[in-house]
Amino acid sequence: MTMKITIEGTKTEAKFAEPNQSQIFELDKFYRKIFSECIREGIMTEAEAKKRFNESGAWTKDEEGYMTTLMQKIAFNGAKLDVLTEIDDEATAIIELIQEDRSTLFELIGRKTELLSNTAEGMANEQKVFKYISLCLCGEDGSILFPGHGELEKYATENREDFSDIVQDAYALIYNFDNDKDLTEDWAEVKFLADISKKADKEKTAKSKKSKKTTKKNTKKKSTK
Repeated sequence: MTMKITIEGTKTEAKFAEPNQSQIFELDKFYRKIFSECIREGIMTEAEAKKRFNESGAWTKDEEGYMTTLMQKIAFNGAKLDVLTEIDDEATAIIELIQEDRSTLFELIGRKTELLSNTAEGMANEQKVFKYISLCLCGEDGSILFPGHGELEKYATENREDFSDIVQDAYALIYNFDNDKDLTEDWAEVKFLADISKKADKEKTAKSKKSKKTTKKNTKKKSTK
């Protein structure tokens, strides 16, 4: 995964080197260290935070259950779309329901993520990502770009946009998801509309070929006469 970032006013190619076993061990050890420090400082774990949020009403079990219900509804309506073959009133209504439920789900996920970001796990994960950047982000010549925390912190302050992209890519690599993939491609409503569009294109191409073939045939008949 190669990216272009600005270093001292110059656009530079950068990429993450594959961490070796020693670095993987160091990252896991660093996560546990930060997590332990958070606990000693009285920062809540996710489990404690969820319990407290439920008691205060900031994030309740009902909302957690509602998220599950929304995911089930989206999956159920997505399956209904799978058997449809055209964009009619039924398909349109189902797509609208899915989009409405998905929008609500994302709002809930955003709220939950924000609430849990300040837990011991959330802070330890964030620091692990920063450590990964310090250990593995290389320049064009293969040298480590930010070997020290101070250097990384300085770069983050001076280049917020590039640093945000670096962190996003780092999370993608650590937690094994494709940051370049358009995740909407797998959404039922997007796949349905894409399939309908492909089908329409094929039918249009087939009609065009048939029309050309007929025209050619008629021209041949006229020339024979």
